Amino acid sequence: MECPLLIVAVFLSTAPVSRAEEDLFVLKGDSVRLDVKRHEELQFHSISWSVNISKEIVDYIRKRQLIDKYENGIISEFDKKNLSLLLKNVTQNYSGIYTATITDDGGQEKAVATYRLTVQEAPPIPQVSVALLSSDGGVCKVLVNCSAEDTMVSYTCDHAHCTQVENTTSPTGLNLIVTATNDTIHCSSSNRVATKTQSYSTKDICSVPPVAPSPGLSPCALKSVLFSTGLVAMVSAVIAVNVRERCCREK
Repeated sequence: MECPLLIVAVFLSTAPVSRAEEDLFVLKGDSVRLDVKRHEELQFHSISWSVNISKEIVDYIRKRQLIDKYENGIISEFDKKNLSLLLKNVTQNYSGIYTATITDDGGQEKAVATYRLTVQEAPPIPQVSVALLSSDGGVCKVLVNCSAEDTMVSYTCDHAHCTQVENTTSPTGLNLIVTATNDTIHCSSSNRVATKTQSYSTKDICSVPPVAPSPGLSPCALKSVLFSTGLVAMVSAVIAVNVRERCCREK
């Protein structure tokens, strides 16, 4: 009873194992290499790479060291040492399911590598707007709106921390995030292949200059200036002048 079990165990350990499908996201214009893992363990007569099952890219016959490539609009290089396929200058047309299939001497086929390739363009540079919320006690808080394409997020930030308050879901998988470091707001848009960032300094919007007297102002004139400044949105310039003159006569 022990011998049959041992034979089965040896057979399973040497048989080629079908690889699970892997997701790959590649930036448009880049190159990507599709590997065959544990290729040195494979025993085969030939291997072929294809996309979307029916579209062949390359065939390699091992004993004859013969490589056949097919005209299919895909720029590629096959490495017969490690059985990998290099895709060059990828475009959206390259997106699809790539499969490496080996064939043994008896004509039996086995998939040994499968990749689901998605080609994406770089995300757009985000647009950022900043509005002052408060600037009390040396702590400045701002409202930040960050947008790109059909996606928008809102954050409240101080000089070093941000908290999200609103967002919209992107159907294209675009992700927006806002961070703050050293009085600078960073709005980043990213997808699976790249990130674009727009930065905004809050030093100007957060700087509130204190009211200080001019060297030539008398205490009475200073009182008039402060009074008129505090009511500038409610009183006219004529009333402000009258108040200043009355103050000076009382002195």
